Amino acid sequence: MGDITEEEALRLLENMAQAEDDFLHPQKQLGCEPVTYLENIKKDINEFVLPIAAFIDNTAMGTGVTRVVGGSLGIIGGGITAGGIAAAPFTLGVSLILTFTGLGISIGGTLAASGATITKLVLDKKKKKQSKEALDKICTKLNNFIDIIKNMTTLFKLDISTSALMVVDGD
Repeated sequence: MGDITEEEALRLLENMAQAEDDFLHPQKQLGCEPVTYLENIKKDINEFVLPIAAFIDNTAMGTGVTRVVGGSLGIIGGGITAGGIAAAPFTLGVSLILTFTGLGISIGGTLAASGATITKLVLDKKKKKQSKEALDKICTKLNNFIDIIKNMTTLFKLDISTSALMVVDGD
């Protein structure tokens, strides 16, 4: 390697000074203080992701209950229908009313269970798209923050691969 010129040395010093400035002031790259940046990510999670997760849980529970009730009604209706048919010879056909009632209950239960399943599928598809958009936004912010940290460690030749993260109680 040869000697560097004075101009190259000055340019190298300027680059080092800029890198040091970026390290000491990451808010220039983040657009705000690092703590505020992370608080904004937490706010995004609370504002977008958690309500979607709660909605999906509630939908799953509500449609699950409807599917169970609908399935149960289908079984009960089938039993009433079979009982009405079996009793028809002994009641001279009067029990056929039970047959049609059981058939109606069975059909109603099946429709309720099917409707709940379709509703769940449609709502899950809509919320899946919303949650993907929210998670993409959050992941982009986190990756940006991670890149800045990686650049800092590279600049100062820090080895953070064995570092452990610890939660500190602020009280």
